[in-house]
Amino acid sequence: MKKIGIVILNYLNYKDTIECVESALNLSYPSIALVVVDNGSPNGSGAVLKQRFGDDPRITLLCTGENLGFAKGNNIGITFCTKYKQCDYVLIVNSDTLFDQEDFIQQLLASVPDDQPVGAIGPKIINSGGTSSNPIPINMNGKRIVKDLMINFAIILGVYSFIKKAEEAIVKRADKPADRPLLSSEHKPFLLHGSALLLTPLYLASFRGLYPGTFLYYEENILGIIFKKNGLKFYYQPAARLLHKGDGSSKLSNNNSSRINARRHLGSIARAARLLAGSRASVNRSVNRISDGEREFYRNY
Repeated sequence: MKKIGIVILNYLNYKDTIECVESALNLSYPSIALVVVDNGSPNGSGAVLKQRFGDDPRITLLCTGENLGFAKGNNIGITFCTKYKQCDYVLIVNSDTLFDQEDFIQQLLASVPDDQPVGAIGPKIINSGGTSSNPIPINMNGKRIVKDLMINFAIILGVYSFIKKAEEAIVKRADKPADRPLLSSEHKPFLLHGSALLLTPLYLASFRGLYPGTFLYYEENILGIIFKKNGLKFYYQPAARLLHKGDGSSKLSNNNSSRINARRHLGSIARAARLLAGSRASVNRSVNRISDGEREFYRNY
């Protein structure tokens, strides 16, 4: 039986993290390593989580000591799962998600095609409004990066409301993918939402985790570039579902300010543009680069 690592990244939002962990403890899959990473929260989250889960042998709590950002914080947990827990798959989930399906892991792994280079699997992610975040019908190419740059510049300049109305009208007219298992392809590309993403043995055999060059945002899009460079595919499995409250840490850290978020997006998009223009070898080296924060954590672990 394959071993599944589950990484839950906490920043400030320990109340949601506690609920997420407790829901994960109800999963029926028999071989799980549950890892909670406190990403340098300055509000004492690490101490709260240690008091709550420190004596539970089912849970490993790691504290980074500083905020490494989304990708590098998750990479702390991914490395722990693969190196110390010998996990075959690693599921990264946001702390503001809830597992409401005991056989979530079994459903997520169901019917994954063995003859396809699947690098990541995503479930049906149900938002607070009842809609689903997956799959995301985006093709990561130069046109997409230019569009995202324009959108975030428009947000910073305060004129995005006009663009958003037009975009929403386009989205309403667009065909939405059927709610059935889907495999991404050149003709039907899509991304998977980063709030719940299962990295497969095929991906983990080549990559130590997520691309560490960003602090926050655009991680799914960059993963799409990595997949495109390496011929990997996304697999969407709606038989597995979980609930996503949405933006819990962002609300606590910056009041979910659209302009602050847009500035962070711009930095991540610029890095994505460099990756898209780079060779496969250079992209893969960038993904596997160990950041100073990660190196320092494991030096002291």
